[in-house]
Amino acid sequence: MSRALEDILFGDLNPKAQAMTRAVSVAVAATVLLLVAGTVYQFHAASQLDGRLWELFAWKSTWDFLAKGLFGTLASAAAAAVIALVLGLVLLVGRRSRLRVARWPAIAVIEFLRGVPTLLLIYVCFLVLPSVGINYRPFDWLTLRGAYSQSVARPSFREIGYYVSVASSAKTDELTVGNPQLQLSDVESWDARAEFVWGTFADLFAVSVFDKKIDDPIEQIVIHDDSNFDVNSPISTFRTFFNNPNQGKIQGIELEARKSLTLSTFDFTGVEIPNRDLFEFLDYLSIGGNYSYFDAEVKRSEFERARSRQFFRQPPDPNHAVDRERRLYGQPEWIANADISFDHPIWGTRVTLAYFAISDVLDAAGFGVPNQAPTGDALVSYTIDRYVDSYEQLDLVISQKLWRGFSVGLSAKNLTDSKRRIIYDPKQTSHRITEREYRRGRDYSLTVSWKF
Repeated sequence: MSRALEDILFGDLNPKAQAMTRAVSVAVAATVLLLVAGTVYQFHAASQLDGRLWELFAWKSTWDFLAKGLFGTLASAAAAAVIALVLGLVLLVGRRSRLRVARWPAIAVIEFLRGVPTLLLIYVCFLVLPSVGINYRPFDWLTLRGAYSQSVARPSFREIGYYVSVASSAKTDELTVGNPQLQLSDVESWDARAEFVWGTFADLFAVSVFDKKIDDPIEQIVIHDDSNFDVNSPISTFRTFFNNPNQGKIQGIELEARKSLTLSTFDFTGVEIPNRDLFEFLDYLSIGGNYSYFDAEVKRSEFERARSRQFFRQPPDPNHAVDRERRLYGQPEWIANADISFDHPIWGTRVTLAYFAISDVLDAAGFGVPNQAPTGDALVSYTIDRYVDSYEQLDLVISQKLWRGFSVGLSAKNLTDSKRRIIYDPKQTSHRITEREYRRGRDYSLTVSWKF
């Protein structure tokens, strides 16, 4: 290295360079301070610095939760170190071996681990493995698919402590309390699908079957606050999530179809259609839809059954006692979709009118209100399961390509502004009993995009 280059790289700065360095440092520090101050001000303006939002960090349960995560991380690191040491020694011996049958596999594993980023391996382990799938196409018109996977359902960050929040949807004004004792739910899934495709416009008919088992499923339940003596008070109950110790099962079938409305569909009839050019637009029209049926059940937890027995007494009256099994939380009995679409690739125009319908969905398992009096029944009232009633809605989506990658889109969601209801379990009532009803309103959006 020449002396001049060494002075440039490692020499002292001249006075002019020192002054410029100080000015840039001051400017960067001032910019960072302004950004921090602006962020703090925005938090304050949005009331995000209120003590009630940060008091969970003063709770023992919060630090127990964080400590559990810390110890889990340290345990994982220790286990990884042991595995890495053992695996490294095995690969070292194999790499140095004179036997090709031992040396070549060791070299292949070493080069693979060197070349693949660690972050990618983490994503594969958590999001891909263990899963396997197969696609088989015995004919041009038939595709068979099958898949198996194992995954976990994780609690949300709200469960970090016994933190109280208000539900963010219009369907309820009840309080939701976090549950730091929630555990992961193991999910095992099987599914198979057969697709039949034909015609110039790839018309489709498909049949899918699926089977899913969930250990200790995470479900929502409504619980009465025993410290609140006013049974009719809106804050006398709260929602929370819990692990149902029973295994949940979801089995079902899905039917899907899509058909182009082109006039060539009717050529097999032999009927000559005059002025076919006038109906050319039908080549760009298609109709489609799917229907899914779910058999999703789980046995009631012992907590639910105990509350029921306290109210209905023993032996339970079969005309009043709750069933041993109920719908799995958050699972509908059926879902239906249908749409009619116009897609013209030359014009760059796409218009879709979509219809969506869903059956009732379990919103929260039932609860019992304990008797605050020293004598009398254990429970003064019992509320059966609550469901979000079935509803339907209509959506319209329009997109148009303009010029050199520019496009504009318009969407109108829930055009029907359908009424939503919270109802009590219709299987346990003589008729549909509505607890509350509400509307979500219509949602309009306009987007402009540019692809380059």
